[in-house]
Amino acid sequence: MEFDNQVALVTGGSRGIGKSVSMELASGGAYVLGLLDCIGELKRLALDSIRAGNAGEAQRVFWVMQELYEAVYPFATLDKVVKDVRRKLDVNRSLIEGVRAAVTEEARRAELIRALRERRADAS
Repeated sequence: MEFDNQVALVTGGSRGIGKSVSMELASGGAYVLGLLDCIGELKRLALDSIRAGNAGEAQRVFWVMQELYEAVYPFATLDKVVKDVRRKLDVNRSLIEGVRAAVTEEARRAELIRALRERRADAS
């Protein structure tokens, strides 16, 4: 099967059936993400959006990160069943807080620039 440039989201991709599915998808050209790895990729997308001057998109991605985290957080109790889930969730929380800071800073910066432009226009 061909999956060139497609993204596949696989839960339990590190062993058993999930690992077999991940390997099959990857061999077909797919970029395979584990569910708990998505937040890191979303962080990259949010920061790229800020760099491109699209703060609205960055904020939308931030909310997706937050919702995904909240959806998977209940699995923290399964740390003995799903290897390192608690550690990954802790790392993800840190990533989310970093994006929250970047999005907030960008929003405040844009607000300051707007206010300065209005002030300059009023002075003219």
